[in-house]
Amino acid sequence: MALHVRPGDLLIGDVGQNAREEVDFVVPPDPGRGLNFGWDCREGFIAVEPPNDSPGCAGRTGFTQPIFDYDHDGGRCAIVGGYVVRDTTLGGLYGRYLFSDSCDGTIRSLVPGLPTATGARSENLDAGSPTSFGEDSCGRVYVASLGGDVSRFVGDTQPACATTTGPPPGTPPVCAGRTATRTVGAGGTVEGTKGLDVIVADSGDNRIRAGGGDDVICALGGRDRIHAGAGDDRVRGGRGRDKCVGGPGRDRTRSC
Repeated sequence: MALHVRPGDLLIGDVGQNAREEVDFVVPPDPGRGLNFGWDCREGFIAVEPPNDSPGCAGRTGFTQPIFDYDHDGGRCAIVGGYVVRDTTLGGLYGRYLFSDSCDGTIRSLVPGLPTATGARSENLDAGSPTSFGEDSCGRVYVASLGGDVSRFVGDTQPACATTTGPPPGTPPVCAGRTATRTVGAGGTVEGTKGLDVIVADSGDNRIRAGGGDDVICALGGRDRIHAGAGDDRVRGGRGRDKCVGGPGRDRTRSC
């Protein structure tokens, strides 16, 4: 199934009052800004009379229609909006918008589209008393229940990034809040330049010689030898038995 939403699109699981629950879908530019989704003159696609303390609805226009609504048959009472599934391992759920109802707990889905959604169906999954959905950086989808359970939708295989930890491959490491400009690893040696260097060593036994600038140096788990240069350097040792040798500047060392 194709993915029918794009970055910047907005989907809302919109709770009604006494009769209907709805799903709203708007697209850029400025999705949702200044729109009136009908409260309290409409529930879903149906016009309703507002409470006595609300202004009348006669003559009011410009409401943004939902793409889907449902009634309270079967004890349903309040929609709990979810996510469009981007986890390709979930097969037929890919590209579908997941939602549930806090009173009946059945997981349902639909295909977002304008002016109306298509393919609304039950997924024959019971979430208990759902309170919210969640999504992680791998696109895996979760649902939380009022009883304290958090469940994950699981396919036949794991998403490609399921076992990945830390930043994405190729992301420069960070030292004292600064992105590294130089790295050293595999028991190697690095020589800093005369400018400001941010040097990060890996878990091997490395040797680092800072240059003349105000450098920031971070070691990790190996037994590293760090020689600060002439600037005002910040040197952070790692978990190994590191040796830090200061230079002529006002150096700050930690864990050395």
